[in-house]
Amino acid sequence: MGFFSSKPKDGPGIIRIQYCGYVKAPGGGQTTGLASKTINQTMNSADEATKYLRKLIANDSIKDSFGNTIGRSQMYQLSRYIGYTESKSKPGSFYHDFVLSSDEDSFCHSGGKRRSNKSRNTRRKKGRKSRNTRSRR
Repeated sequence: MGFFSSKPKDGPGIIRIQYCGYVKAPGGGQTTGLASKTINQTMNSADEATKYLRKLIANDSIKDSFGNTIGRSQMYQLSRYIGYTESKSKPGSFYHDFVLSSDEDSFCHSGGKRRSNKSRNTRRKKGRKSRNTRSRR
């Protein structure tokens, strides 16, 4: 029964990359973060898109919105192929999604980690509490 049509796993699509790079800061400047870029070049298959993207990275010919190079000179390399996905805003158009990685990726992920003082505060509270209860007795 053909009620459900399966989504294609490969075919013509535009290349879309995700990478750790410069994004617009709340104040209007630049800060590091996870960014994405669409390369308006339609490729017929995932293999073709992979070869084309490797060539662009090797030639340092990809620029972000601030004009910074995304390529081999900045230690970027093709990390993985995410898949062949359909656009949510434009049904019928597809993307070949890739992730680029570099040695500086830790800057994108370090912002959310904070040292917790919770254990220290708890100890202090317990200490004060015990002192207060002793003085009441």
